[in-house]
Amino acid sequence: MMTKTPNAFPLLALPNGPEPIFLPTSKPNQRFHNRWWTALPAIPTMRECIGYRRLWRQFGDHTMNTFSDSNGVFIPRGRGFYVEGREDHLVPAFFENFSLFPDFSWLECLLARLGIPCEGKTENASWSYSFEQVLAGESRPRIADIVVMWRDNRGKAVLVIEAKKPGCGRGGIGMKDDPTTGYYLKYREMRSIDRTFQALLVDEDDVRYLSDEIKGSSALITWQEVSAIQRSAAAALEIPNDIRELLLSRLDGHYSALSLTPPQTYQPIASGNSARYAELRGLNAPDDLRYWLVGSELFFAARNEDGIIDPPYDWLCEEPTVLDYAHKKLQSTHHRERPIWLI
Repeated sequence: MMTKTPNAFPLLALPNGPEPIFLPTSKPNQRFHNRWWTALPAIPTMRECIGYRRLWRQFGDHTMNTFSDSNGVFIPRGRGFYVEGREDHLVPAFFENFSLFPDFSWLECLLARLGIPCEGKTENASWSYSFEQVLAGESRPRIADIVVMWRDNRGKAVLVIEAKKPGCGRGGIGMKDDPTTGYYLKYREMRSIDRTFQALLVDEDDVRYLSDEIKGSSALITWQEVSAIQRSAAAALEIPNDIRELLLSRLDGHYSALSLTPPQTYQPIASGNSARYAELRGLNAPDDLRYWLVGSELFFAARNEDGIIDPPYDWLCEEPTVLDYAHKKLQSTHHRERPIWLI
């Protein structure tokens, strides 16, 4: 895949003038986003929604999104949502794709693959990223990558997914990641819930580093398997064929951009202008799917070699940048402890 410097990408059209999408870093192939909403296709349509709250936990955390600045050249540290390839980016960028679906059939497929019984139709579900809590007798928080709660005919249940980015290797998986330990099932809000489950999500190439016990567990799943569940759910949607083909091509492009599948020899064509957003909003498809396609238009247009890109929603122009979040420290421990996954 051809690499580019940040100057080889298009600019965002903002009220105060054009702005680079990526900040310059010490690594020429590194994509360090200046604004959170260029980093994923699943852009919420407004601040006052659960999707925004889920994502804000990641992009608004000044303790996670850290970097140094050497004369305008940035050096991101090991964690962070704004740097592609980081686990903190991969998890929400991928998992938030599930917000495009009008129901929770995808969750039922995921639970079935993990060997978790789901009694009847899933009536409701919610999830969050990086939920943290300090348990009694401990000094540091336990941070769960993904917490999913759902309600079926039997009542409420919870699944915690510990996710590892591709290439984590043998050293990247510890005791707390082992699903059999239930390390992430001890939170206070889970004590009254009878059905709690923990799973491990890794790349298929990293399975070889796991113990035989974990390899043989139904609680182990790969990014490629979850991608297939997501893609199958998209293929099953009752929508016109041309919209389905557009959706699948953009999902495939997203998986490739996240390094979950081999690099594509092409990328989805996207212009990222107001006329194209209006066209996508007018498609004969469920609202959440159309909103996702609008966000994907921006996401892939940001990977073009030049041009000017319009934000799909005016309120995004007022959102803080990664530099703003680092300096203003807008997120507190209290925010990070909120169980927004509860239903």
